[in-house]
Amino acid sequence: MVNAVNINDSFTKWLIFALAPEEVLSDMARDELASNRVRPSNITASDREDDDILGEQIIEASDGSPSDLQSLGVLEPDEVQPEIGLKDMTSDQLASIGIDLDERPPKKFDHEREVLVYNGYLQFVEMKLSGVRLSGRTIKIPDDILNIATPNDQVAIKATCKIIENLDQLCPDLKDFERRVNVVRRCYTQTLGDELGSVILSSNRAAFDKEIIELKDELEDLVKTAQTKIEGALQLSFNQVKSILFPLVMQKPPSHVLWQHNFYDKPIDTCVEEFLDGVLHRLFPSKWELTDEFDLRCQYKDVTWETLNDKAFGDAIRRVFPKEKFTKLYLGRTTIAERSSTHKPSDTREDWPESIDN
Repeated sequence: MVNAVNINDSFTKWLIFALAPEEVLSDMARDELASNRVRPSNITASDREDDDILGEQIIEASDGSPSDLQSLGVLEPDEVQPEIGLKDMTSDQLASIGIDLDERPPKKFDHEREVLVYNGYLQFVEMKLSGVRLSGRTIKIPDDILNIATPNDQVAIKATCKIIENLDQLCPDLKDFERRVNVVRRCYTQTLGDELGSVILSSNRAAFDKEIIELKDELEDLVKTAQTKIEGALQLSFNQVKSILFPLVMQKPPSHVLWQHNFYDKPIDTCVEEFLDGVLHRLFPSKWELTDEFDLRCQYKDVTWETLNDKAFGDAIRRVFPKEKFTKLYLGRTTIAERSSTHKPSDTREDWPESIDN
């Protein structure tokens, strides 16, 4: 693999001239440069390809007028200024470059090569379905209301504070959807361990992405059908909590409820009911708030150099993918610690067997 800039002979001459024109501006150099500046009629396809690769646009003389370089032939060497290196670099510019290198240090080529090879085979993936388990959601009754009740009544009140009971019976399609998500997860991803997470083979990404798109479309349809059922369940739970709290608050109404009763001459039961409606409406979420939390998301992360040198990663790779090509590749490499203690600068690198790259 070439790790340099490859330029042809023609461009080399122009580059030297741009750096130090006074060194090369002789009669022979001027003639040579002038002949290259004007495109000859017998230019070969190879020369044209070189020019295209370098991005150099050869300026052709038109209307019989002399080209810029031909005009340059009348200049003396001391009148020609270099195009490159004309200005001295200031200390501020050097300091700025140093800061930039500290903030964005260049990547090591050999490290990047290994990382790119592994990223070509697999990626870390986190597949997460959230929001669909509503059975555990509860509301918290304010202490000033809860303290009105006796300890036994408080237990009964807390037991009714679940937002939705028996979600599986209420929306069985959500449970089926969750099972299908788990099937896709098991089919396409492999767990390396709790600390490392899960990975997916790059060869399976296209099929996996298609499955995810279909699941997301299905989830959107489920949200629409679930909203109506959830709305009914929320209203049922709302009424149940209110029916338990109402007689307790009637026995000991808060001071502002009594003030409203006396000032507006409204029935005390009406004032208590309005009070509880206001409190519970603030506590209970809407159907939109609950269904907006339904989400299926996949986050991908590439393999890093640090991961490649993690022993746990290597052990997991050998365990989960014993027959994959990159597992053989991993067996042929050594960790940073092993290389620093056993490899000498003059040693031939054998971390990457030739058969793996072919």
